[in-house]
Amino acid sequence: MRPVLTAFSLGLAVWAASAETAGFCEGESARARANAERIAEEWPLRSSGDALSRYTQSLVKRLARSSQRDRIPWRVAMVHDRAPNAFAAGAGSLYLTDGALEFARTESELAAILAHEMGHQISGHFCPRERSGFFSWLFGRSDNMAETSRTDVRQKDLGSISLVIDPVKEQEADRQAVAILREAGYDPHAMLDVARRLPSGGRPSHLQDPRRIQSLEASLAAVLSIEIAESQAFQAAKRDLAAEMSGW
Repeated sequence: MRPVLTAFSLGLAVWAASAETAGFCEGESARARANAERIAEEWPLRSSGDALSRYTQSLVKRLARSSQRDRIPWRVAMVHDRAPNAFAAGAGSLYLTDGALEFARTESELAAILAHEMGHQISGHFCPRERSGFFSWLFGRSDNMAETSRTDVRQKDLGSISLVIDPVKEQEADRQAVAILREAGYDPHAMLDVARRLPSGGRPSHLQDPRRIQSLEASLAAVLSIEIAESQAFQAAKRDLAAEMSGW
């Protein structure tokens, strides 16, 4: 475990330096670094040189390049956890569990999961706004929950990290994700397929939300679905993960 955490920690300095030039809001890079260091200490992360990590990083680079959002220093860390989870931590930092890769039936679905998390970053969800409407996406415990009386905002604790799930921001991220998928040549309807297949309870941070599904149905009503051949890289990643999981 220590070599994995060390490799990840060594990459933080380079990532943070490039993050400062990407136009993030004040303090975002520092908060993201603190979150990344805490996650690296608590969670079983794959090495950045791991084959699955390299594949997901290349997928995010394709999504960013196609949508001309590659000025952001996107960084993906994969977590050894069979629960299907993904989230963004600010300053271009994304996290994806093994379970999310297992959950994705197609590369378009996996791209949709990652594009949604990219959408939170692109939408500025890590920048302070008016206290009545702002929620940090990933900070400490329940401090930020006191800033609203809305009953549709949820908090999900993952170790010492808490995710604040705001349905309004989920829909904003979805709209960004649909645009990213279209520009990158993936099926945008995969975003709706993922939303419909999310579990209604349990450990995942993102759960099935009827309002989110309705919003996606409306935004995709006039958008044609496309079929793409699954890449060899996606097929290889699924085989490698299945082989690993068979030994767990």
